[in-house]
Amino acid sequence: MELATASARLTIRVAGISARLRLLSLSAEEALAELPQITLVVVSTGVLPAPSDWLEKDTEITLRGRYGQRYFHGAICEARRLQDIGRFQRMQVTVAAHAWWLTQRTRYRIHSGQSLPDIARALWQEAGLRLDDLTFDLKQTPPIWQYRTQAGESDWDFLCRLFTELGCVWFFRYSEGRHQLVVTDHEGAWPSPDTQALAAHYDHQSGQPEVLYRVQRQRTRTRHDVAVQRYRARQTTRYDTAQAS
Repeated sequence: MELATASARLTIRVAGISARLRLLSLSAEEALAELPQITLVVVSTGVLPAPSDWLEKDTEITLRGRYGQRYFHGAICEARRLQDIGRFQRMQVTVAAHAWWLTQRTRYRIHSGQSLPDIARALWQEAGLRLDDLTFDLKQTPPIWQYRTQAGESDWDFLCRLFTELGCVWFFRYSEGRHQLVVTDHEGAWPSPDTQALAAHYDHQSGQPEVLYRVQRQRTRTRHDVAVQRYRARQTTRYDTAQAS
């Protein structure tokens, strides 16, 4: 589906879904050290596929406008049929990064004689994810641990704990048709906002964007210590894998 607006063109592609869709709403959340999620509500005058037919489908969202283009990419982890409006059928879907599937795998085991990249790549591969979608940008050489225990945590929570122990931050880098998880230990790697104006919409008559406000970047450094003493695993909430309702 392609939606044209006054200032940008929005393209949404869902693998394996051929129904003609119209977009009602789109919301996206992303931040450093968090899993991004995108929620879409679409409608169709035809018959929409069942929620189960949307699950695990790769989805790409492209925003093209005067200031360039922006990609979002992931897989549908939740699909929910909403109440019909007249002759229109509605569907709400949640698109998550592929790393989301690691949140659905919980286990008890010990990793010995491995470094952080070794453990991360092993869990990544076990989940059936592409190894080239996981990259490390490290200034320091990661240590080889004698052992690390995964005690009832999900694979994702376990990895996040290891990232934090080494002072690493992670984020997702998007490009056409794919996204990568980038793990880094220095601030030069992650994207940061420039000093710029935010535009509400593009005015074709004046040739200038309407300015909401200006963003001034500020850097703040804080001390963060990580210590594990008498570690006891927290009981994590377990979710059914992408259960549609």
